Amino acid sequence: MTTPLAIRDIPDGCTLPVRVHPGARRNAIIGIHDGALKVSLTTPPTDGRANQALIAFLAAELHIPRARVILLTGAASRTKSLRISGLTAAELRAALSDTLAPPEFSEAQITRLKHSLAQLDRGEVVASEQTDKKFENWRSQRTTR
Repeated sequence: MTTPLAIRDIPDGCTLPVRVHPGARRNAIIGIHDGALKVSLTTPPTDGRANQALIAFLAAELHIPRARVILLTGAASRTKSLRISGLTAAELRAALSDTLAPPEFSEAQITRLKHSLAQLDRGEVVASEQTDKKFENWRSQRTTR
């Protein structure tokens, strides 16, 4: 079980704790880390560029102007606190809910599913009856396209 996102209401907005992974392969919201929103950024942590990239990325994700996202603490740290003006904690949670929804399958499950799909595409027999049941619907959809 993960710690819930520790968003706090303040006058005219809310605060959002963030844990940043700079220099990543892609910009993405990864999940929650110790109550903070975990964000990967491609920008390296040099000369405050990652902080500016974080503000721009979150503003785009939330569909709000960058001026409404302000870095409060953690300018030189991976752990930061941001002020989001004009959104309550409940509104921010709702805006992030689709992004933070747990994935339907784990990465390992997805890898196994892709392997099984490749076997099905080649006409090979998939060994597991359980796997066959999972893909029964997929087969019918694929043949009707």
